Amino acid sequence: MSFTVKNVNCEFLLPGSGKDIPSRLGDRRLYKPSRGLSAFQLGSTYELAYSTPNPVPGIVVGAYTTSQPRMTNPLDFARYKASKKPDFEVFNYVYKVWTPCIKADLLPEDFDNKEVFKKKVAAMQDVVVSLAANPVMGAIPPGTYVEVEFADINYLTNPRIVRIGEKIFDISSVAKAPSGNEFKLASYGAPSTVGRRRQGGSNSAKDAPSKSSRAAKGPVTYAPTGEKVDNAKLPNHIRKEIVIHGTKISILKDMETDLRNLIQKYESVFANDPGEKRFLVNNSYRTYEQQNGLYKQNCYDGNYRARTGQGTVGNRKAKCTPLTARPGTSHHGWAAAVDLQSTSMLDTSSKSKKIKTVKYRWLNRYARDYNFIFNVSGEAWHMGWMRVGEFLKGVTYRKNSWSKNGLENGPTAMLLPSKDKPYGTG
Repeated sequence: MSFTVKNVNCEFLLPGSGKDIPSRLGDRRLYKPSRGLSAFQLGSTYELAYSTPNPVPGIVVGAYTTSQPRMTNPLDFARYKASKKPDFEVFNYVYKVWTPCIKADLLPEDFDNKEVFKKKVAAMQDVVVSLAANPVMGAIPPGTYVEVEFADINYLTNPRIVRIGEKIFDISSVAKAPSGNEFKLASYGAPSTVGRRRQGGSNSAKDAPSKSSRAAKGPVTYAPTGEKVDNAKLPNHIRKEIVIHGTKISILKDMETDLRNLIQKYESVFANDPGEKRFLVNNSYRTYEQQNGLYKQNCYDGNYRARTGQGTVGNRKAKCTPLTARPGTSHHGWAAAVDLQSTSMLDTSSKSKKIKTVKYRWLNRYARDYNFIFNVSGEAWHMGWMRVGEFLKGVTYRKNSWSKNGLENGPTAMLLPSKDKPYGTG
């Protein structure tokens, strides 16, 4: 039997995410909502084997025209008017995108029933095209691979298409192509290889993006010099070793000023704290070998120890404990993330208590003023550097804090009085 869109699942779009990996938002193999989603919607904690990917891979299954591009704010619209896009047609449509990694909008059998398909697609969330998406000619036809970024992946808000790939399926029997010019990837927009079958019959996507830095698998350009560099194999001259309270770490040298400014502000604010006053770090840059060691230690049931490189690996566990990125995909491999000594800094080893402390809430709210953010779900210690894409072209980061504690749009009880006096004036 030939491979068609009805065979698509999350494993096809995001290799390694099928078979035995659960998802907060649904069973990725059977397209059925999971109990985890129900529990999450009711406010319960739900542990993830892996962070939900953002951007999310998907297939366009519908589109409708708008009188003018739908933008999220006036600034975006002004940028759109001033942009030099080769063709504005793509922005004059609102799209429907099937994302089997996170939502069960469509079942395989729906592609055989046009009426059911149309009703389900009509009820799907609207998705607009980001100005940051790669240029194309014409509107995006059904059957095209795209990547959708959500403002908040936990609640699936404000989706935008941030990358447009090739049309890889013909679903014209159930979905009509948009009118207008023929769809083409612009000559200077990199053609997508995601969604193509490997030679030999595998349904996995050869170049599907990794969950930690999906837009940056393979060499990327280091902007200051124009040279190509690889994750976890960064040359020494673009990194810098620094010592923070006795702990030596290696960081992307362009990150140093922001990190030192954050440390200086944090330690001035908490200088009189009754507990730990210092900003303490564990690590930043990891080589491929170091990340591979952690992956073996945390994701397999043997007795392997990353520090010594000894022990047996055993079998792959249902989930990594703690959450650990595959080698070559972690932002630690770009030297653009810092792990804190959170138990010492926050004066507690309890994960649930950490994110309620004044220090965590302060960092969650104000570290972004210095371009750092807690952006790995469930980790009260991993801080990503928000400017990484300026220096490593193509590397992206999750733009939303995984916890809302301390944020202006978070729980009122978790808000702080001020940046300089988080405990109040008393």
